[in-house]
Amino acid sequence: MDVDPAFLAAHEDLVYELENLGFVEREPGHWCGALTTPTGDNDVEVRFEYPYPMRPPRVKVPAFESTWHQEVDGALCLWSESSPGHFPWLEPGKLVAKVVEWIANTEAGWAGGTADLDLERYWTQSTQYRLLILPDIGTIPEWIRLGHDQNQKLLSYKGSDAPRHAKSRATRHRNGYVVDIGEPPQPPRDWDGLAACLPNPDEVLELLQSRRVDVLVVRYSLAGEVGGFALENAAQGRLQPSLLGLPVAQDTEDVRLLRSGHLASGLGDKTVAVVGVGSVGSFVADGLARAGVRKLILIDDGRLRPGHLPRHAARGPVGWRKVDAMAAMLEPEIAINRVPTRVLDLDSARNLLEVADCVVDATANEVTTELLRLAAAEQGKQFVCTYLENDGQDLIADVMPIESGAAHKSPQRQPLAGAGVESGCGDLVSPTAPYAVQEAALMAVRVTLQLLSVEAPPARRIVREYSW
Repeated sequence: MDVDPAFLAAHEDLVYELENLGFVEREPGHWCGALTTPTGDNDVEVRFEYPYPMRPPRVKVPAFESTWHQEVDGALCLWSESSPGHFPWLEPGKLVAKVVEWIANTEAGWAGGTADLDLERYWTQSTQYRLLILPDIGTIPEWIRLGHDQNQKLLSYKGSDAPRHAKSRATRHRNGYVVDIGEPPQPPRDWDGLAACLPNPDEVLELLQSRRVDVLVVRYSLAGEVGGFALENAAQGRLQPSLLGLPVAQDTEDVRLLRSGHLASGLGDKTVAVVGVGSVGSFVADGLARAGVRKLILIDDGRLRPGHLPRHAARGPVGWRKVDAMAAMLEPEIAINRVPTRVLDLDSARNLLEVADCVVDATANEVTTELLRLAAAEQGKQFVCTYLENDGQDLIADVMPIESGAAHKSPQRQPLAGAGVESGCGDLVSPTAPYAVQEAALMAVRVTLQLLSVEAPPARRIVREYSW
């Protein structure tokens, strides 16, 4: 296999560093030595094996066989999957420093360290299920009912009740039982380790052996975080239960906002009106919801046709009103006020600007834009207007009203393709590509979020021009 010369040089430097620290190669790719920490010397093993160098070498400290931030075979977890840097383990001194830091954190009990929140990896993994989805694991009741999807190998929370007796595997749900082990001194890796952490191990064992429990959910705390993992009761009736690891994913508002951006926490009580829920407007609504806006007013009188689908966020149902199709996609997480009409007069425009914290005009209709402009001027407010020109070669997101003389003028371009006709009285269908529609929508989302935020003044305009 060909290896990049830069990797070879970095690897040789790393080996030279280990040699200078007294490490010896016991067998090809397996180096052994000792690293010094404030508490003394610690034997360390370093293995350079696949997928190194794409991943760090496998490092073990035999003195710590069962502690936090280790793989199931005892290899140290030194970098997370999202670790910054370009192959940091190949940078001079970084691997050794990281191992010394890991040893120091372990000796200190990981006080103030990051939480180790995937303890199911220490157990043999379930093959029947791949994921258990729960609400807030800190508040779920002791007994839970779980629905199961065999095709997706998925379990999900369906409610709470305690089973009266053992049940047949043919039933449509699984029984879950929740135990809390507090802050364990080390990760439980088998039944004996788990039982040592339980306040009622005999009772839990009886529930497992009697087949009343299909899934044992283990709640714990570490470094100020509450986590959990699940264990499938794979062989009930034995003296020692056979438990298989299963990861838990929490489905809460906070978890859903983790990847919504730094403004998300301040958007939950904001209301945004999107006028025109066609191609651009549908992706504006979707983008705002993903960013943390939880109240939307959707205004559009159109119905979803087959020809709309390539450029519309809602992939169906065809024939539904566009506002209903978007509501079906976004509810119940997002509160949707559906308005299946158009903005046809100044009073409607005034009302929208009064009830919404921000209005986005995605109609590409000059009459609607002018009504909103007049109403905004009366009220001393702003709104966002987004549209495309020249078959999607020019994308504009404006904060309205525009200052005098600042209107954007797109250059004259040759049409990219002939426009088609789907419906209406001579209405032409632009050949604008779906990706241009989505880009214009996300430009409008960015400007809208800036208007809603007090952190920074909004951009007056975002314009992108492309030539094909």
